[in-house]
Amino acid sequence: MDVIKDILTFLADNVFGQVPILIGLITLAGLLLQRKRFEDVFAGALRATIGVVILFIGIEVFTGGLTSFQTVLASAMGTTPPKADNTLADFLADQGGTIALVITVAFLAHVLVVRLFPAARYLYLTGHLMFWISTVTVASLVTIAPGADQLTLVLCGAGFVAAYWTLQPLWMRPLMRRVMPDDRFGFAHTSSLACLITGYAARPLGSRDKHDTEKLKLPRQLSFFKDVNVSTALIITVIMLVGVAFADHGVVTKAAAEMDDKLSPWVWAILVGLRFAGGIAILLFGVRMFLGEIVPAFKGFSDRVIPGTRPALDAPTVFPVAPTAVMVGFVSSTLVFLVCLGVFAGAGWFTLRSARSTPRSPDRRAASAPTRRPRARPPARAAAGSRRRARPPPR
Repeated sequence: MDVIKDILTFLADNVFGQVPILIGLITLAGLLLQRKRFEDVFAGALRATIGVVILFIGIEVFTGGLTSFQTVLASAMGTTPPKADNTLADFLADQGGTIALVITVAFLAHVLVVRLFPAARYLYLTGHLMFWISTVTVASLVTIAPGADQLTLVLCGAGFVAAYWTLQPLWMRPLMRRVMPDDRFGFAHTSSLACLITGYAARPLGSRDKHDTEKLKLPRQLSFFKDVNVSTALIITVIMLVGVAFADHGVVTKAAAEMDDKLSPWVWAILVGLRFAGGIAILLFGVRMFLGEIVPAFKGFSDRVIPGTRPALDAPTVFPVAPTAVMVGFVSSTLVFLVCLGVFAGAGWFTLRSARSTPRSPDRRAASAPTRRPRARPPARAAAGSRRRARPPPR
């Protein structure tokens, strides 16, 4: 039994948990099933693997910019980012084996369901989210039933996760078909419910043909905004410069010093905006590279192993279809976020999760909520509204 557990743990940690390896192996198997020549199989599998690696390099570059973005905005708005009482590393040390078993058993069950039911046509292949969904599921089960044994956690967790991996690409299929009529691959991402609500809620607000962002007409002087790299760099740089103007000088100087101790905060803000745009460009290049291999290679599975199946892939795979929409969506969501952040900061609001409403075991405390810097304000304001709010800690 221990040997089987070790094998499943190894597969979860080193195959399912490593997206480049997972995509490379699937591409390799797909090309072998199509009986391609050795040089085509080897080169195709390697290109798919490298494409995913490039994609994640791009993600690391622009998420590094998001970290700087958060630091500047938190300082400008006078807020303190939340800190967790327990870390992911602590939880993995305690429940890592259970999570590995849930990932492996759930994937096998997912493949079996897709094989037996042709209507469930998508195979969920977003590796890092497979790990994350399994982790959150196990954490929820441990919180709800702290006394449950490992077998119960694995069976319940794997059943839920396998059902989610099977159903989630299906409820996104109608919207994906509007974006990609050829149905080459599905959408496998945890943002699917938000996409679903937005997609259907937006229909009464305009016609797709008349308001297509990719057909957006701009004055000649602003035509450079059609280039997603240029527009992203410009917009993020402007936001960063405004944030630097209002943020605490010490916080910004410290952040700039992490890049170069001689760097001016203003130049640092410009570089962060440029790096963010560069990360997006790298990401899109990696997406195109691995899609060019995984989609044709998956035909081997579709023809021989799981008839009619298609891969369900991560959200960035949709970006090249409508890069202007990606830019517009990012900018609009950022502006709404900034407006809400300003309103909440001005009102002195922040959200607390009630300890009584969150079941937890004694050794699994919930992460602490965002806190505001102390500011004097009337006590009555804290009780206003139907939602629970809390006053800042006394000076």
